[in-house]
Amino acid sequence: MNYTQLYESRITKELDKKEVSLWKDFYNNILPERVEQFKKVYRGKPQKLQKAIEKLEQDAAASYREEIDEQLTTLCDGLRTQAYFDALKQLDSLSEGVPDKTDHSQSLASEIITDLKAKLQTAEKDRDTFYDQKAVLIMQQDIINFTMHITDSTLLKQVYGTVKAAYKRQEQEENNEL
Repeated sequence: MNYTQLYESRITKELDKKEVSLWKDFYNNILPERVEQFKKVYRGKPQKLQKAIEKLEQDAAASYREEIDEQLTTLCDGLRTQAYFDALKQLDSLSEGVPDKTDHSQSLASEIITDLKAKLQTAEKDRDTFYDQKAVLIMQQDIINFTMHITDSTLLKQVYGTVKAAYKRQEQEENNEL
C-alpha cells in the first residue's frame, strides 16, 4: 500500500469537500446578504442597478476566493501534519518487537521520517507552484472581466497598447532565457 497516495487522496477529498462547502455558503448566504444590503444603499440610476449588482458579485467572489485559498492552505497544512503523525504512529506500531540494528547509523524509522520530510517538502513546493499558477490565472480572468466592461474606445486602445507591449517584453525575455 502506498501511504503517500493514500494520505494525498484523503487530503484532496477533505480540501475539495471544504471548498465546496465554503462556496455553497458564499452563494447561498453571504452573497445574497451583500446584494440585499447593496440594494438598500444604492443611490444610482435604477437602470444601472443590475450592472452594479453584477460588478458587486464579481468583486465579492474574487475577494472571497482569496479567503477560501487561505482557509484551504491552513487546512492542508493541518492535514499534512496530521498525516505525518499518523505515519509515525504506524511506524511505531510496526516496529514493536523488531530488534534495533546497531550496525546502521540510522534506524529504519529515522530513514522513513527523513523520506517523509523530503516528500512533505516536495508536496509543499508543488502546492506553492499550484497556488502561484492559480493566482496568475485568476489575475488573467480578472483582467479579461475588467476589460469586458470598458466601453470607451480611447481607453480600450490604451489598454490594448499596454497589454501588447507587456506581452512582447515577456516574449523577448523568454527568448533571451533560451
